[in-house]
Amino acid sequence: MPKKKTGRTVAFKDRKTGLVIFGIFHIIIGFFCALSIPLMIFGMTAARGLDKGAAPPISVGQVILVASLYLLLAVWFVWMGIGSVLARKWARALILITSWLWLICGLIGFIAILLFMPDLFSPLAAGEAIPKEASVIVQSIATFFLAFILIVIPAVFVLFYTRVIAV
Repeated sequence: MPKKKTGRTVAFKDRKTGLVIFGIFHIIIGFFCALSIPLMIFGMTAARGLDKGAAPPISVGQVILVASLYLLLAVWFVWMGIGSVLARKWARALILITSWLWLICGLIGFIAILLFMPDLFSPLAAGEAIPKEASVIVQSIATFFLAFILIVIPAVFVLFYTRVIAV
């Protein structure tokens, strides 16, 4: 059914399939956040027992704080995914807000990471703890992965949800 907009007829584009696909993608991200909780707890507790002189000990409060953050992210992504699948207007608005924030903070963080990453790896390469070639490969993989997480995913969300007319 065409909609009237300022005296002209505009054809309605059905975006339900896209909303379902992006909603499922949100739910998958939420499940990855939930799966990160036991992995993070295991990693932080395992790090406590490794080299006690290299880093300050990790407190139980820190573990609870980080686990709570992952739980909050898991609930948020699953909730937004369900809202998108059900084509709720509030989900589109909230996803747009958080995606813009994610994209802006991700761009700033990515630039900071690009500036400081060589300084993080130079002592390892200088002390020959790892070969210089391996350092370059690790930096490249980390840069690609972080660019995908911090810039590409939120940019795709922003592009899709700004083009979707709330159903």
